[in-house]
Amino acid sequence: MFTFHVRQRIRCSFINSIAMYCLSLSAFAAPSSDKQFCVVSLQGTSSLQNTRKMQIPGLEDHFLELSQYKMPLTTKSTQGKACLDVEFIEATGIFTTDDVDHEGSLSGYLILATKKGDQLIFKAEGSSFKTHLSDDANYIMIGKVQTGTGDLKNVQGNFRRKGTFNEANKKHSSDLFEVRYRVAD
Repeated sequence: MFTFHVRQRIRCSFINSIAMYCLSLSAFAAPSSDKQFCVVSLQGTSSLQNTRKMQIPGLEDHFLELSQYKMPLTTKSTQGKACLDVEFIEATGIFTTDDVDHEGSLSGYLILATKKGDQLIFKAEGSSFKTHLSDDANYIMIGKVQTGTGDLKNVQGNFRRKGTFNEANKKHSSDLFEVRYRVAD
């Protein structure tokens, strides 16, 4: 029974991670038209601001969690002819998470703020899976622009982020955090 449970979790984690990886690749596929996109590579370390956990009745040690994260940002690189004169300085994430021992999913919103106070709001989804023989977990997040304010009002695009985290140590790191956008016609 234990072997089946472990194999089942590994199989589900593997399938979830492959599905999210494929989605992240498709989110950044080459545009079907000749319109140019701006690709911004960002970096930052997130910190938990607020959280609320709700235990699932009948499932010991299983919680749904509503969390808010803040992340100061710095720009690593900007590529493309369609880039606006904006500097992203902070990300705010508001997510519901459903995971057990670092494996599960998240859904919510990521809000990028610029130095001028404009915002780019994404609907985001993600998946996490525990790395073999480690306390850390890998995660992949993708999102699509829902709306923007100010100079970003007519922007279309998406983001992808991947990295590792360990809730016990409150350690989060991003290996990749890219935003891809263009101004809509």
